Amino acid sequence: MASESSSITTNLARPKTSATLTVRIIKSFEFRTEKSLVLHGINLETTTVGQLKDIARQAVQTQPGWKPYRNVTLDTLKLYTRAHGAKASE
Repeated sequence: MASESSSITTNLARPKTSATLTVRIIKSFEFRTEKSLVLHGINLETTTVGQLKDIARQAVQTQPGWKPYRNVTLDTLKLYTRAHGAKASE
């Protein structure tokens, strides 16, 4: 069974309606303070950029461990992609 799932490309293994995204939340560019937020179950076919920003803001406001980031204005997104592979090391 393990060999069966490893032969399937990433875009076919997980549907576009249930994607997992990693969003880098940057508190300060000057001090390079950042933390990664993992969002599960995002529908890539219907979610807009504005909705993605709202989901990230809501997660920062409600999830534990984000208290230092709650007073930061989250207004910009930068997209890093690496198709069919592991997450980017940037």
